[in-house]
Amino acid sequence: MIKLKDLLSEEITSGAIQMGGSDIGREIVSIMTGGGKGYMLDKLSNMDNTFAQYKDSVEFGLQKKIKIGKEIVSRVQIKKTGKDKYSVAYLDWNERGSRPLITKKLIKNVSAKNLPKELKKSVKVG
Repeated sequence: MIKLKDLLSEEITSGAIQMGGSDIGREIVSIMTGGGKGYMLDKLSNMDNTFAQYKDSVEFGLQKKIKIGKEIVSRVQIKKTGKDKYSVAYLDWNERGSRPLITKKLIKNVSAKNLPKELKKSVKVG
């Protein structure tokens, strides 16, 4: 079991933002939108206009902060961890409002099938 104190400064994205996107980023977007085409923000509620694709992950902000348990989150990171498996980190800004972000909750081994359900349930993105 992962304890919150062990996660406080952990972010699951790493490296630089991939200009033009990444194959894994496009894969995650396709899963989040049900494979449909069109502008992602028109399809997904509670997602703000900040979206970044990294080599093996994506990060986006929330229009409205959400409370998960006792923790407030405003950012979400999704990283591909294996074939059809993803980790989802729910984060918020540090006290200075800058990076590093603070991980409030981390869920590992979410299947592609369950990823949209997890986002809709936890942060009302869907």
